[in-house]
Amino acid sequence: MSQNSIFFDYNTYPLQLEKIGKINIPDFQADDKGKDAWQYHGNKDSKYNQVVEFELQDQVDDSDNPLNYRAWYMETSVAGANAGLLVSAKLDYIRGGEQDFHLTLLCGFDGAGKLLMAQASAQFEGGGASNFHIPPITLAQTPDGDIGGALRTAIETTVKGHDYGDKRDNAGAKGFGYVAQANVLSFVTSVQTNG
Repeated sequence: MSQNSIFFDYNTYPLQLEKIGKINIPDFQADDKGKDAWQYHGNKDSKYNQVVEFELQDQVDDSDNPLNYRAWYMETSVAGANAGLLVSAKLDYIRGGEQDFHLTLLCGFDGAGKLLMAQASAQFEGGGASNFHIPPITLAQTPDGDIGGALRTAIETTVKGHDYGDKRDNAGAKGFGYVAQANVLSFVTSVQTNG
C-alpha cells in the first residue's frame, strides 16, 4: 500500500496569486502554467534566489501607480511521514532605492493539505517598535475557518497608527495585510497531495 505524500506546487502558486482581486503579476502568461512568473533575483546559484514580483493595485490615494512586492521561493518542510507540511516565504515591499520592508509568512498544513495555522513577522527599515510578530492564528481561533482573513485583520490592526515614512511606504506596510491573505490563499491551492 503506497503512502500519500504532501508537497508544494511552485507553478500553481503564481497561477493562483494572479487570480486574486487587486494582485497583478506583470507580463504574466497563464498559458505557461506559472513557470514564467519565477525569475532569478541576483545569483542563479540556488533555486531559493527565485522570486515572483507582483503589484498591489489601488492602495495609494491620488496615485495610479501600484505598490510593488516580491515573494521569494518558498521553503517547505514535511513533518514526519507526510503528517503535515510547513511552508514559509519572505515577502518584500519594494521601496525602490530604499531598503525593502520584509514580511515572513509561515503556514502549517495537515497531511491532507488542510491549512491549520498561519503567522507573520515584519521587519521595517530602522527596526524599532514598528517591527511586529503576529503569533499563530489557528483554525480553532477562526469560527469561519478564514485563517488568511484573520491574519490580514491582525496585520492591518498592528500597522495602524504607525508611521513608516511617506504616503507610499505607509500604504506598502498596510498592504502587507492584503498581500499576506493573498499568499495564504495561494499556498492553500499550491499545497497538494498524491498517492
